[in-house]
Amino acid sequence: SPQLGWREMINVIVKWRQLAEVNDPVWWIDMLPWELFSEGFGLQTPMLTGQLKVPRYYPLFQRCFDITKRLISEQHVLTDQMHEQVQAATTCHDLWNAMQRDFFIISPCYKVALEEGELPEGPRDPTERGSMEGTRITLVRKVEEQGFQFTIRTPGTPDRYREYTAEMDILWKRITAEARKADRDTQ
Repeated sequence: SPQLGWREMINVIVKWRQLAEVNDPVWWIDMLPWELFSEGFGLQTPMLTGQLKVPRYYPLFQRCFDITKRLISEQHVLTDQMHEQVQAATTCHDLWNAMQRDFFIISPCYKVALEEGELPEGPRDPTERGSMEGTRITLVRKVEEQGFQFTIRTPGTPDRYREYTAEMDILWKRITAEARKADRDTQ
């Protein structure tokens, strides 16, 4: 029987989503025409825009706000006073006042640790460790709307997709190996 890869498996979910939510487009960004994909493609999901709490995504606000406060001190140079203000912030207004500018943080996405003898396909070096760039959480002051835009932004570039594809390939191989092992164990 032909091998089922992770993309083929996710395609089943994509097709279901396209049928279940016809107003929400779902597609593979890296399957866009090369001219569009090679320039990079950004997705933006607003939780707060101006004064509007976006009903679909605002439930994620507090979690993202707390992550932002934690990662600011790791990713930005702060004075002691700024650090205290960031930690004390409870609103986007407080956080923006502490930073005194629009900014973003990057949530790290850690690479899987390779098991002994496991060799990745694609661009990943077998000795490579660390993290990949995850999503960006941004805070932008919107003066004309008398508020802030607090969003999750995901950059899409060919290099980023190659890196994530290599990680997904590693994980898919592990999942299918475990499934085959479990199948043998039940016989």
